[in-house]
Amino acid sequence: MSAKSRYVPPALRHREDERKRRERAEKGKPLDRMERLAMISRSGGSEDANDTLKDYNVQEEFREYIEKHISAYKATNPFPPALNDDGSSSLSPSQRETLTNILIMFRKLREGILASRRVDHFAIETYETSARLAVYCQEDKALSSVFGRLVPDLYNAYDEATLTAGLSNLTTSAAPAATVSARQVPSKRDEFTAVYLLHLLHVAYPSQRDFLPRLKALSGQAPATFRLVAATAAHVRRGSFWALSQLVLHSTQPRSDLIQRMLIVILAKTRSRTWATLKAAYMQVQLDKGNWLCSVLGFEKAASVERFMKERAKLGEVVEKEATLPTWTIQKAAKGRS
Repeated sequence: MSAKSRYVPPALRHREDERKRRERAEKGKPLDRMERLAMISRSGGSEDANDTLKDYNVQEEFREYIEKHISAYKATNPFPPALNDDGSSSLSPSQRETLTNILIMFRKLREGILASRRVDHFAIETYETSARLAVYCQEDKALSSVFGRLVPDLYNAYDEATLTAGLSNLTTSAAPAATVSARQVPSKRDEFTAVYLLHLLHVAYPSQRDFLPRLKALSGQAPATFRLVAATAAHVRRGSFWALSQLVLHSTQPRSDLIQRMLIVILAKTRSRTWATLKAAYMQVQLDKGNWLCSVLGFEKAASVERFMKERAKLGEVVEKEATLPTWTIQKAAKGRS
């Protein structure tokens, strides 16, 4: 059975986890206090145990609980997980299941943060880490959910709260909203905003109707990161796939791992159009020493090109030709046939 056929969406996985927890309880096996925490969305608005995660101290305790799961995963698995150069995930089914379960725990924590209207470093870090894991797992729906709150609403709310506190000369407060988390790490607002924009570009491809106004609204003073996003969108829009490949795979400018992952996924999504152009323009293609075919198809490795062409051969689109270098003859459709 393939990895894809064994994949279970997060919502279904959560229900399955809940069922297993109930079975453990019925068998008399003690549940960890953190395991017993329920999602706010399942409380029905009642003031019961399901609202426990509205408490700031419980939120921070639960975050530490999640971190232990992340550390356990890191101890036996590569982290961050590698991304194949064809844009597919390198995660095994078991690795994907573990990370997806951690992502579900973060969703539970985010619901508590949202319900308690918490706006601080802790909230920012929780959402940013959730986004990072969603990128690693290639969970587009989860990523959309995270960004629906993080960009720009939570960032803007945090800026406003910080400004208000500064103007009021507040250094301490008994109010929960002023609680200072020990997990105060610098926000990476520009990076995650860029990842959000690239996510929009990816999920709506080839349409850019929603992407373009968001880019205009969020790019601000157009730092280098946003210029990269704009250039990527322009190449996609114009069908300049060679230029897109060069931008993604051969840039001399450093960029974050998350941004590069999103760019590779976008490049992979354009590959079908690139291949359609090649089929129409050429009678034969060759994997030469200059790696032209590798670059134009948006691959980093020649082996990936050969796998791609083998798939095309199975579809009857090409026939491999005996030659010194890997060469394929493109099968043209007969006239009058689509």
